Amino acid sequence: MKMYRINLGDKSSWTKKLRIMKLTVILLLGSLVAMSATTYSQNTKLNVSSKNASLIDIFRNIEDQSEFYFYFNKEEVKSKENVSIEMKDVPISNILDKVLANTGLEYKIIDRYVVVKEKGSPDPAMALQTNRKISGKVTDSSGATLPGVSVVVKGTTNGVITDMDGKFSLSNIPENAILQFSFVGMKTQEINAANSSVFNVVLVEESIGIEEVVAVGYGTQK
Repeated sequence: MKMYRINLGDKSSWTKKLRIMKLTVILLLGSLVAMSATTYSQNTKLNVSSKNASLIDIFRNIEDQSEFYFYFNKEEVKSKENVSIEMKDVPISNILDKVLANTGLEYKIIDRYVVVKEKGSPDPAMALQTNRKISGKVTDSSGATLPGVSVVVKGTTNGVITDMDGKFSLSNIPENAILQFSFVGMKTQEINAANSSVFNVVLVEESIGIEEVVAVGYGTQK
């Protein structure tokens, strides 16, 4: 048995290669996420079977079997009469049209968030439709800019990747949003977006121990 140690070269060059690979993957995933965000509500099929159930129970049933999240005034919804419904393999709009009929309530689907409110009343989830914008720049510990960093509002599909100068900007940011920064070879960082509109973020490298990689060969030879 012989052990061969491979010289992988300068660690920094490998880090750069990994960053390029990450940027390529992020660009592909970004386009897929944008597409899925617009089609999720149409393509997701749900099953609801409830007898004399409250609207809140039906909303929770939908949340349990999907990625939808409901926003509503509890007192407004709680005051409505219980309903019975039996629907299989249908989109969420079909279910809501039925259970909210004659209740005086209306709904709006924003990506994977469902806002339910009294007709003509203020929106209880204005945070989802805010025009608040944020921007910033991402660098590594040496001050070098990082293109291709994923910047996402945690728990949503609202996100972008940094440009070639490490800069980013996002709109429709709730006041209580958590920004998540991730990049290959770097520690993921989360930042509360409540206290600022401009963020200069420094990501720290993770040690991946490249210098310890070895190749082991087994075999026989005459």
